[in-house]
Amino acid sequence: MVKKIVNFVAKHKWAFMIGFAVIAVVCVVMGCDLGGDCGMALAMSTAVVPGTDDHGKTILNAPLSTDITREESENLLLRDVSKDVVKVRPQSTPLDAVTRRIKKQKSVSQITAYYSVGVMPKKSTISEVTKAGTATAAGTITVADSYYFEVNDTFIVPSVTGAKGGFLTLYVQKKTDEGDLVVLALNDANTAIATTLAGKEIVRIGFAGSEKDAQAPAMNALPDDKENYCQVFESQCEETEFQRLTDKEVEWEMTDIEEQCIYEMKRKIEDSLMFGVKSKIQDNIKKETIYTTDGMWWQAGSEFSYNESEDFDNKTLTALSQRVFAGNNGSKNRILFAGSDLIAKFQNLAYYERHIAASEEMTKFGVDFSVIVTKFGRLNIVHLELFDEVGMSGCGFVLDPTNAVRKEFKPFTRRELDLKKAGIRNTDAVFFQEVVCVNLMNPKTHCRITVEA
Repeated sequence: MVKKIVNFVAKHKWAFMIGFAVIAVVCVVMGCDLGGDCGMALAMSTAVVPGTDDHGKTILNAPLSTDITREESENLLLRDVSKDVVKVRPQSTPLDAVTRRIKKQKSVSQITAYYSVGVMPKKSTISEVTKAGTATAAGTITVADSYYFEVNDTFIVPSVTGAKGGFLTLYVQKKTDEGDLVVLALNDANTAIATTLAGKEIVRIGFAGSEKDAQAPAMNALPDDKENYCQVFESQCEETEFQRLTDKEVEWEMTDIEEQCIYEMKRKIEDSLMFGVKSKIQDNIKKETIYTTDGMWWQAGSEFSYNESEDFDNKTLTALSQRVFAGNNGSKNRILFAGSDLIAKFQNLAYYERHIAASEEMTKFGVDFSVIVTKFGRLNIVHLELFDEVGMSGCGFVLDPTNAVRKEFKPFTRRELDLKKAGIRNTDAVFFQEVVCVNLMNPKTHCRITVEA
């Protein structure tokens, strides 16, 4: 009987072997224990055993995989490291780039000044009519800023039409000790000089002399000065000798450190040239005087405000352009540094959609501008992230480069410091410095753009 069983098994051994294999797989998957009393488990967990004297590790019951290797010896497998270092920077520094390319002047002092002279205003307002008058009977009026008016001056009232046509025109016959003007109406025989003229705007026009006049009221001009300080801007970078000698995964040398240092320095200079405050203080620790420069934002002589709650439309653009370009004898090409919200408002203009295309872009001063062309002039627009950083993303600043001067008491310099020889530190050190300011020569050609509160 036993012999028959043995012969049967031998004859069908492959069937038995396949059957046992299937049973074994099922047991492994289900965690069953084969071998009975032998207690031998076919499914065993992975074990990590420390090597002799804690050197290395032995992996039991598992093939060596990348997952296990990264977990147990994280630095063994090499990474694919890009040789380029990504320099994460908000943006180039457009304001710094522009101010380095406008007209430059060498300054022989850290304290700079410039003289300017303007012209007398042409406009004023009639405050009061104290005596009515006509073309033959003089009337008496009080005007704001009466010192701008002299005997024989003529001026018009644009909002009033004379009886003979044209703007009502008045002639100054006399000026009282109190500064009131005794006037005649040149183109109105009726009671033209009436109380209704109070509050009306007037505009000075030409002097009207007589045949026998041999002299006129003297007029002279005297310039006055405005002052600004050149600020000392500095930066320094260092690298130890050991740092330089040590191999690195990527190239990161002193030149890279210098580049980063200069970029940070330029960003800070840009901020000061826009929002810095002119001051002269005494540092009691250094025992030295510190000068800080006046920012262009505060020097500008013009301002345009828009209401955030109202639509920023083509009418707003027209009003902005008129404020920027009209009546200040500036350039027809100006640069608008804008915060992101103001950029978005320009982007959403119907005018922008119709007129601004890829061809309406310009590179100047090393900066890429978008251009808006109006009947008043061209606005070259660039995003200045400084406005976003100070919570003024809806604001902007219009610069007229032809009326701005960069004063350099000391231009940008790079100097290597020998700290080793001086016994200070075992480092390679580079020191950067420049002493500069920007003066806006004709303030009214530069305009702040603000959002109404």
